[in-house]
Amino acid sequence: MLDAQTAPAHYLIHASDQTAMLDFLGHAELDPEIRILDRIGAPDAPHTLVVELSGAKARALAQQFRNTSPQLTIEPDQPLTMFDMLSAGPL
Repeated sequence: MLDAQTAPAHYLIHASDQTAMLDFLGHAELDPEIRILDRIGAPDAPHTLVVELSGAKARALAQQFRNTSPQLTIEPDQPLTMFDMLSAGPL
């Protein structure tokens, strides 16, 4: 049974430094726990990745980034909507 620790979810990994992103990408492509869903930016120089991984792996990466690669950040991918349906009034 999958729980919040093991269930895959989507995350954004952003880089403020291109070298850090390319280094991470090289490792991520070989890691069976990381599924790259999309690359945002130039084809040969993405600045953001959309990935699927477990919550436990996301926390481990967040800790790794804080300790060794502060140019990289990770956050949950939140769906975007054009309108907030709870506060939208009549058109």
